[in-house]
Amino acid sequence: AWTDNSDNETGFAIERSPDGDDATYTGIGMVGVDVVSYSDTGLDPETTYWYRVKAYNLEGPSEYSNTESATTPPVPVYPPDDPSNLVATAISSSQIDLSWMDNSDDETGFKIERSPNDITYAEIATVAADVTAYSDTGLTPDTFYFYQVCAFNVNGDSGYSNVAETFTPDTLPLDPSDLVAATVSSSEIDLTWSDNSGNEEGFEIEYKITESPYVLLTTVNANTVSYSHTDLDPDTWYGYRVRAYNDIGKSEWSDEANATTDDVPPAAP
Repeated sequence: AWTDNSDNETGFAIERSPDGDDATYTGIGMVGVDVVSYSDTGLDPETTYWYRVKAYNLEGPSEYSNTESATTPPVPVYPPDDPSNLVATAISSSQIDLSWMDNSDDETGFKIERSPNDITYAEIATVAADVTAYSDTGLTPDTFYFYQVCAFNVNGDSGYSNVAETFTPDTLPLDPSDLVAATVSSSEIDLTWSDNSGNEEGFEIEYKITESPYVLLTTVNANTVSYSHTDLDPDTWYGYRVRAYNDIGKSEWSDEANATTDDVPPAAP
């Protein structure tokens, strides 16, 4: 802006210089009579420019005004835009894969946070700019996990993405072991075994007589480690095997154990 000191100008010519040297001034615009301001646009950030103005009419130009300089501010820099469309997919009982949409072009990277309850989140990883996927491994089976992601740069963090949740599937139970079949009488054999898993829903017990195929004897509840097989035939060989099961499937069978029921003593003469 400037002060108009004449009443007979046709207009004003505005000149600009990158360094204030008279030799480097160039005209950048003209305005009409009585106009006392001009907007110079399209400039570089953080750059100093020098200006001067002269009036003119048909008789010629006036002398130049004083020179005045101004420096453009830096380009405003903000935190990156929020990521969105976060999706969590359970790949296995110990891995969840994440993917999201990158909505900014100035992030330094992304922070990934996880929660067991959607209340308390903890940062578990950072990934570089433009990365839109992450695999969270080493997780606990049959467990819910919640996730959120934010972008970051030198100016701070974006807002968070949506929360994505999923759960890891359970695993197959471990095989039972140490199966023992002990003869109790001519009609009873007792079974014991070791429970090696903590996620079974129960155990299946199968038996066979001599060379016949195995058939299901019974099922017992989780954490049960013994069973009494009664009403058996005397002096008969029985084979047994046990496996654990849950809603995912069944373990392998234990090793076989066998026993022979006692013979019935002869009747008294």
